[in-house]
Amino acid sequence: MRLTPVALGAAALAAVPLVNVVGGYAWAWQSALVLTAMGLAGMLARRLRCPAWLASGAMAAAALAGLAWLSGDRPGELAGLGIADLRRFAAPVDEHDGVRFLTVAGVAALGLVVDALVVQARRPALAGLPMLAVYTVPVAVLDESTSWWPFALGALGFVWLLGTDRIALVRGFGRHFGGDGRPAAASLAAAGRLLGLIGVAVAVALPFLLPAALPAHRPWEAGAGTSGRGDAGSVDLLALLSGERNRPQRVDLLEVTNVDDAAPGNLRLAALERLTSQGFEPLPPGAAGPVAAGLPRPAWGPQVQAGAHRADIRIGERFHTGTLPVYPWPTGVRGVDGSWLFDPRTQMVYSGTRTTAGLRYTVEYVRPEITPEQLRRAAAVDPDDPALRDVLSVPPNLVVQSLLPGLLAGRATELDRVAAIKDFFAPANHFVYDTTTGPATGGAAITDFLQNRRGFCTQYAAAFAWLLRAAGIPARVAIGFAQPAGGAGRTTTLTNHDLHAWTEVYFPGYGWLPFDATPPAATAPSPAPTTPVSATAAPGPSAAAVAPTGPGAAPAEPAAPPWALSGLLLALLAAPALTRARTRRRRRRAREAWAELLDTMTDYRIGPGGADTPRTVAGRLSGLGGRAADGVRALQRAEEHARYAARPLPAGDPAADDLFAAVRAVRAGLARRATRRARLRAAVLPPSVLRRWRARLTLRTPSPSTGRRATRSSAGPGSSSPGRATS
Repeated sequence: MRLTPVALGAAALAAVPLVNVVGGYAWAWQSALVLTAMGLAGMLARRLRCPAWLASGAMAAAALAGLAWLSGDRPGELAGLGIADLRRFAAPVDEHDGVRFLTVAGVAALGLVVDALVVQARRPALAGLPMLAVYTVPVAVLDESTSWWPFALGALGFVWLLGTDRIALVRGFGRHFGGDGRPAAASLAAAGRLLGLIGVAVAVALPFLLPAALPAHRPWEAGAGTSGRGDAGSVDLLALLSGERNRPQRVDLLEVTNVDDAAPGNLRLAALERLTSQGFEPLPPGAAGPVAAGLPRPAWGPQVQAGAHRADIRIGERFHTGTLPVYPWPTGVRGVDGSWLFDPRTQMVYSGTRTTAGLRYTVEYVRPEITPEQLRRAAAVDPDDPALRDVLSVPPNLVVQSLLPGLLAGRATELDRVAAIKDFFAPANHFVYDTTTGPATGGAAITDFLQNRRGFCTQYAAAFAWLLRAAGIPARVAIGFAQPAGGAGRTTTLTNHDLHAWTEVYFPGYGWLPFDATPPAATAPSPAPTTPVSATAAPGPSAAAVAPTGPGAAPAEPAAPPWALSGLLLALLAAPALTRARTRRRRRRAREAWAELLDTMTDYRIGPGGADTPRTVAGRLSGLGGRAADGVRALQRAEEHARYAARPLPAGDPAADDLFAAVRAVRAGLARRATRRARLRAAVLPPSVLRRWRARLTLRTPSPSTGRRATRSSAGPGSSSPGRATS
């Protein structure tokens, strides 16, 4: 029965890393409440010796009752709201009612699994798997490195679980007593605790000591953030964009100074070219070269005039992405090292070993002056061109196919068809910009958007590109920042609310040109925030992540709350005194009274020898008088009977009746003779407790003797008296 609260306590510690992905702490005390109810139900069922399945059922019933009470009898509604929030927002998610309910339910489920593995199956090592799975949640979904202290607490919970199970197993073979009469922990259990603590310390310290040994991040390798829709092990770029745009906190990400361009346009981060039934996602880059070697100029014909421009960009210290924000048609990037590569196909600048945090660089770019008449005279798209195969591929969609004939009727040129499809998304056709629809761009989401005509910029861009591809026009989705037009030399601060998605269309001879179907009012950049760029937050382990998480949601290095640190410090200071008081309360039998006397002597630095007989110990206290001396004689006689007599003391014998009153009398006598410093030490930092802790850390079973003996152990029974205890 003792394993039940330990299993649930370990589950609670394993759930601590969720503070990194849920923006609040209310879920923690609600989870503790539900786990407490589960523990009481499980211990009651096991005390009544119910079958194992019934005990687990009682715990599950207690969890369901607790969740129903916390949800106000609407668990289904809150679960739906929570799932919707998780789909809409990037981690860390604000602690709305639905998110809180799902978190508490998850912690309760973790408690049930851990309890089943530890108590029912007696396989505590396997319980580490679900506990570790909880820790992988923030590691997988956050864009920043997680803090060390949640991992340390979860690991200590696992060590606690293993140690308790092993101690329970050893106790099943019988009770082993030390020289002071109390059951001694097995040396194997002590070694396990020490090795566990060492393992936790090494696991926490190793990433700090050996950062160079960690593998470099490869953003375009499988499972490292290459997906636009959130495959296993990847970062969903569109979901991050949606979550950051919906986050109420405004976070400064970067500053742009357009030196000589009054209308620079959007700042690009990534292009999503692959389209499946699940939506848009990026392709691995093509033949990329280092930006330090120079960038190729766009392959425009002589009919295109282009103006050269320059922009200085400063990125916040904690804005981590593996793609560099640049303007379309870049011709040079100065201020970055050779690890940054340029992919001509997608016009992306990326790195597999560096992030953008704190970068200051200059982008040189050109912007073409192309007229509608030139685009109408552009050559027709060759559907058999291998370079366009990916950007022409489109899954079948009945709603898309039904819309195209009416939209394309009478449209002779590619530009006219593009304009007709773009105009279809105008508010006049009852399309409504709505950020609550989520980031999905798959077939079902696009069908819903085209029918209900309500969606986010990701749906506008994806639906526009889907219709274009179905019409035989190459199209892709671009992600970056919407930037306002301003005077040359103006510095603009871009925030998470400026993140945006739009569509790019390919015209033979002119390349990729941006078209935005989202209503202009929806893409208006946010007012200049007050937070300086250097204070922004959005780091991440995935270099392909486009949108960071703001400081209001998840700092890059979450710190324990101040009250938690203060409480931990107070608990550490009070631990020896509380342990001593707990040990004193639990002692009730004759031999335990003698052990209490030995600990009291140790606390006042009058330590008995490891081989001292009861009479020798009593001799060390011969200087006491009055009730204290009577107490010493009563305790001596009781211990001698317990050790040497064929039968215990008869009922009613004075030495067997109030032994602990005798201990209190001895303690009072020693306190009267001790200095104030000695009394304070005995109360706050009792040496008997510290001795046991030291013995366990050194893998020894503690003996009744103290580490420091104020009284010579070689003295005879009457050779010394306590006199006045030294400090």
